[in-house]
Amino acid sequence: MHYHSLNHLFKNPQFKEEEIWKIIPTANQVLFQSFSHIYSYRDGKVSSVSAPGTIMFMFPVQGKIYVDILGKGIFSIGDDLSLTAVCTDEPIRQLKVTFILPYGANDLLIGTEKSGMYCYNLTSESLRRFKSADDTYFIDNEINNGVEISDNRYAIGTISAGIVLMDSSGRILKKLDRSNGLQNNTIINLIKDKDGNCWLALDKGIAQLILHSNIEYYLDLDGHIGTVYSVALFQGHIYIGTNHGLFSAPFSDLASFDKNKLTRVPTIINQVWGLKVIDSLLFCSFNSGTAIINNGKVRLVTDTTGSWDMEPMDGAPDRLVQGTYFGVAIYKKENGRWQFSNYVHGTENQQINRLVFDKDGVLWLKHAYNGIFAIKLSPDLKSVQVIREIAKAKNLPKEADFSFFKLDGNVYLNDKSGIYTFDFKSNTIKQAPQINQRLGPYVNTQTIIADGNSGLFLIGDDNSITYKNNQTGAFQTFAFNSKLFGLVAGYENITPYTATKSFVGGEEGFVVLNKNGNSSLEDNRPPAITAIEVLSRNKKAFIDSSFIQGKDKIKLPYNKNGLILHFSAMCYTQSTQYSYCLDDGTNATWSDWTRTAVKEYDNLAPGNYIFRLKSKNTDNITTLYITVQNPWYWTSWFKALYLLLAILLIYLLVKWHRHRLNKQRLLLTKRMREEIAMQRQKNEHEILLLKQAQLSEEVVHKSEDLAKIAMDLIKKKNILKSLKRICSPLRTVRPLKIFMRTYRK
Repeated sequence: MHYHSLNHLFKNPQFKEEEIWKIIPTANQVLFQSFSHIYSYRDGKVSSVSAPGTIMFMFPVQGKIYVDILGKGIFSIGDDLSLTAVCTDEPIRQLKVTFILPYGANDLLIGTEKSGMYCYNLTSESLRRFKSADDTYFIDNEINNGVEISDNRYAIGTISAGIVLMDSSGRILKKLDRSNGLQNNTIINLIKDKDGNCWLALDKGIAQLILHSNIEYYLDLDGHIGTVYSVALFQGHIYIGTNHGLFSAPFSDLASFDKNKLTRVPTIINQVWGLKVIDSLLFCSFNSGTAIINNGKVRLVTDTTGSWDMEPMDGAPDRLVQGTYFGVAIYKKENGRWQFSNYVHGTENQQINRLVFDKDGVLWLKHAYNGIFAIKLSPDLKSVQVIREIAKAKNLPKEADFSFFKLDGNVYLNDKSGIYTFDFKSNTIKQAPQINQRLGPYVNTQTIIADGNSGLFLIGDDNSITYKNNQTGAFQTFAFNSKLFGLVAGYENITPYTATKSFVGGEEGFVVLNKNGNSSLEDNRPPAITAIEVLSRNKKAFIDSSFIQGKDKIKLPYNKNGLILHFSAMCYTQSTQYSYCLDDGTNATWSDWTRTAVKEYDNLAPGNYIFRLKSKNTDNITTLYITVQNPWYWTSWFKALYLLLAILLIYLLVKWHRHRLNKQRLLLTKRMREEIAMQRQKNEHEILLLKQAQLSEEVVHKSEDLAKIAMDLIKKKNILKSLKRICSPLRTVRPLKIFMRTYRK
């Protein structure tokens, strides 16, 4: 929401000196009313008209705008800001008009500050006084405003007496003031919302008047009557039993009932525990005994300290049983007169604050401190024949804390683990699956009160009552305004008034529940997220409009990824409970119920989330879609850049790897060549060595051969020498040639 100043459009210098008292938008313009001028804002321009006198108020009525000009009367404003006289009759000219409302087809209902109300007929242009059922009330308390709440009903706000609901005939339907829960009695303004309820601007705060509520409050905020424990209607009177005693007042219907007329019944001035109409008499159980009220007279039946619940006996119209501080008491009727008979032996000194018979004649007793018992009385009602202590029954649930209620003649046990039946003969507790199924989500209700056989009142822990209609199966929840009304814990009491209405006692007065009434439409709305704060480095700030993507969508930057969500139920009458979850696609677990109407989430990772919120007063769920953006370095552009860099890096890595492989290949080749060369050198050296060895061997062999040859030569030489020596003498005998020939032979 953005605000734009219009000051620069007002050219009239007098505007700076004026105060704007009323702003009314119409189909094509916005009207601003001061004491002397009416300004119009249309198509980006401001125009004005000066009134012939002091303008008191401006009123929209069925598409027309009326103004009250002091000393002149009532005028209508045209679309061109022209003023046309409507009612200039003497009474109206001299009176301060506080409201103008439609009345019938051609009339206006005009409220004045100190002179009551008038009717003006637009056709006959005649003025007449409007007669209400209490003109003096309006004149004495000064009418300050009014609003039409339906075709024939009006809400009139006063200066000193709160608000009055009135029909078109002037009949007072209800008066609401501080005693009914308003913060104070001065009604500054009234507005009707689209659901037909009224919002009241008061001297102290604001209030909502739920006109279609299924709860009517009759409060005792000044503590006159005290905490209400029981209510009974009897012989044209309402009797209210409280911790201050018994009070009564004439009663014909709720519309005419005036709680200020409640007076104390003199004989009964201390704690009243129960009121029941039995045998056309009103029995009152209170701290000082038991009394019977008939024709406005009180007769004390017993003065024994402490009487609680009382029940008639089926098949014995002349007997009553009663739970007392000292056990079960029996009353009998003799000669048309009820009187105390005896205490039941076996129940002495037992504080029995509640009892009921089932269809089998078993008497169920609730001890004030020690749980529940089921007993069978002797035929003479003087003793207990059989007693069963539920706490010692078979199949007892763990940590059971039972109460009981009666339905269709059967008595059922109930606690937060569900509904059970009890078999008296076998002393066994069993689940009651049919009842459990019928109660659905309310099966764990601790306190259940039967509305005859028509339905069940289910008392919640959150100061509410839910009605289960046994015929339709529907549930109807009555959510009390916890600031005004609270149930009496442990002593909740509900008394039928009509087939559709019931009295409920409370800490400060009582209420009437309308089982056919419609809950205010607000009760069915989902809870609203009223404010969103963003967190950035532990700094909080309300969400900027740039983050809002739609009615239920927000988008957050990465550096502001913390949220504080404020929410509220659209039910202003009670402190409700909430449950929520943040769904990130993997986890959507609902939280436990809590009354805390704020939830904080820190350091949300980038991504999409769904925040879901529900409250106990409605089944509808509020949904908020949250997107946490990626950081700047993880946007689409940067992702593309990162992809390009990755591709480039891969390319460079591949190129570097190839270069490295080539380098390694060359190095390996070089090494291989060097190794080959070295191997070649080694081989050549080995070959050379081998050749040298061979040469050495050849030399040796040749040397040996030479030596042999030399030896042979020496031998031959020696032989030659020998021959020479031998042949020397022969030279003379024969010639050499002959000798050689001979020698060869």
